[in-house]
Amino acid sequence: MACIKFRFTTECEMTLYGQSYEDIYLQFKDFMHGNLSVAHRADLSVYPPETVQMFFSLEQSNETHEIPLFKGDFRQDIIEHCRPSEMTGNKWGQVMESGWGSSWYPS
Repeated sequence: MACIKFRFTTECEMTLYGQSYEDIYLQFKDFMHGNLSVAHRADLSVYPPETVQMFFSLEQSNETHEIPLFKGDFRQDIIEHCRPSEMTGNKWGQVMESGWGSSWYPS
């Protein structure tokens, strides 16, 4: 299974539950101070990015790549921003099977 982590600026909505409103507020306060376990208990809604700029990293790479202007095209948004050494393995799908871009794809 393949994995890409995306990072972008967006609006989200967090619903927390507790014994009282004060309890819920204190949970949120803990979250704001870095306690990420609160997020695992919350109902989260994530909305589309507010800007066209976003970042991604591939599972086998510790490098973060920028997509300065999201185009909605896998080749332009992902492949053109990766180093050739990152484009190995069988997780690239039909892009590599089609032979498109074979002049730049490492053999």
